[in-house]
Amino acid sequence: MSKILVVAEVKGGDVRKPTLELLSKLSQDGTATEAVLLGSGVGQHADQLAGYGAGTVYVADDAALANFALDRYVAAVAAAVEQSGPDMVWM
Repeated sequence: MSKILVVAEVKGGDVRKPTLELLSKLSQDGTATEAVLLGSGVGQHADQLAGYGAGTVYVADDAALANFALDRYVAAVAAAVEQSGPDMVWM
């Protein structure tokens, strides 16, 4: 069975609905699913993602990620990929 790492989208302090719907659908299908949260103050959403089916939630909660910066986001996602070892990464 394949494992999918979902990059969770947080906007306005909340996890966006499409992220939650995706995790829920993958979970219902029996797909091994993990998620990564990126940003500042996002750690509070880890339990919510787990509740929607993420078996593991990787959290990159850092003030340096408060505003989008490609190099920082790529580094954070790459670290989650290295830890997770997914077959696919969905954004």
